[in-house]
Amino acid sequence: MNISNKYLTVASLVLVLIVSACNQVSPPQPPAEKVTLQLKWVHQAQFAGFYVAKDLGMYQQHDLEVDLVAAGPKIKPLQNLVEGKADFAITSAEDVIKYRSEGRPVVAIAAIYRLNPHIFMTMPDSGITDPRQFPGHSISYSSKDGKLQAVSMFNNLSLDMDTLTEKKYDYKYQNLINGEVDIATGYMTGGYLRLQKLGFKMNVIWPEDYGVHVYGDVLVTTESTLQQKPELVRSFLSASFEGWRRALADQNQGVDSTMKFALEADRDLQKEMLSQSFPLIETGEDRLGWMNATVWNEIVESLSSSGAINKDNLKGKLFDMEMLKQAYEPIL
Repeated sequence: MNISNKYLTVASLVLVLIVSACNQVSPPQPPAEKVTLQLKWVHQAQFAGFYVAKDLGMYQQHDLEVDLVAAGPKIKPLQNLVEGKADFAITSAEDVIKYRSEGRPVVAIAAIYRLNPHIFMTMPDSGITDPRQFPGHSISYSSKDGKLQAVSMFNNLSLDMDTLTEKKYDYKYQNLINGEVDIATGYMTGGYLRLQKLGFKMNVIWPEDYGVHVYGDVLVTTESTLQQKPELVRSFLSASFEGWRRALADQNQGVDSTMKFALEADRDLQKEMLSQSFPLIETGEDRLGWMNATVWNEIVESLSSSGAINKDNLKGKLFDMEMLKQAYEPIL
């Protein structure tokens, strides 16, 4: 064999090997893990961080396929969680404690709203601007949480809840506008904004100003998920809070992502909702989602003193931040 034929043979062999390698089928990638998050209410900017995480592929980067399920008046997020219809849920801190007191093993893994958006509203000309003026008036509660916060506020101020006349809640607040009810609860990120859009400059009483410290939207899973799928929990938290950081740092992006889900296609409303949420979520204390035992203990004591729970029935952990801490490790 001459030298030219020898090189031709070697070159042909190399070409065959290259073609063979190119034709080899890559091993299939495992499918993304399907995860369901049961929201606390309808799709709106209240949940902007989760929309951003889904919209910008942050869940996908963690090999998660996340379904964000809206709630409504008849949907109980924790019920869907314990029945296995969801892997995670957003609910109130009060509901977490009540479920635990009933022996249902749910665990809070992060607090989205570390300051609670629940407020009490009165009409501008009512003259009612302080909870000490509430006795003798009528009130409607947007949720059980609102009523429990009223109980806590009244206890702190040594007021008698029996002096209030409770009336049916109207989510459009027509009974408040028409003077059929004197005081109504709602969210400063929701009902308050809608009344503002109607031109009303409402009087606002915030329970936080009267010693009522309650986490708002809390992210919850089950004990079994936390114990058996810690990596799933860590990945979900990592992607979710990456979404929240982006939504708060770039609120235009937060609104853009929200508008792909929002029930109310009112961009200005969703933008204002996210803006109002910012100081309730990013408090400047610790990291996003952080919780502490003191606040949880205060909520337990408040629910216990109101008769809503028997705290002796509380067993195990109400909250666990281990996976949240691990989710933050890459950016420490």
